[in-house]
Amino acid sequence: MTTLRDLRAIIIDMDGVLYRGNTAVPGAAEFLSWLTERSFPFLLLTNNSTLDALAYERRLAAMGISVPASRILTSASATADYVVRNYGPGTRVFMVGESGLESSLRERGLIVTDEDPDVVVVGLDRQLTYARLRDATLAIRAGAAFIATNPDRTLPTEVGQVPGAEAIVA
Repeated sequence: MTTLRDLRAIIIDMDGVLYRGNTAVPGAAEFLSWLTERSFPFLLLTNNSTLDALAYERRLAAMGISVPASRILTSASATADYVVRNYGPGTRVFMVGESGLESSLRERGLIVTDEDPDVVVVGLDRQLTYARLRDATLAIRAGAAFIATNPDRTLPTEVGQVPGAEAIVA
């Protein structure tokens, strides 16, 4: 059986593991404090692209969980890094998503635009309109590359499982 002593680091999912909605899972704050006190390396990971790492740091703090943004990796930041690596800085990106995705793309020098994109990036967008979906589809059909931040069918919330990014990606 593997024990904590056998591990060099831990990657911990956030949604549904540390919290549901805006409520921390019992013991989550204490466990992360315990790891921090022992200088045990860990990274928090989320495939939810709606917030950036700084916003997640604030969100966790509001739940009594203290973790710096430097220990948080989001699908928005991973997607933005992927676009820069594979298409270059300055790539024109049509985005379907929320503020966390937009800030992650812009922070890495990508141009978020609705006109003549090289890439269409799609994440969870709880304010999605038909016009936005239409424009993304037309850009892809015109030759823009298509990248999804994640294929999650559902997202765990305080009220239960709700549609995730896959509902938009489809």
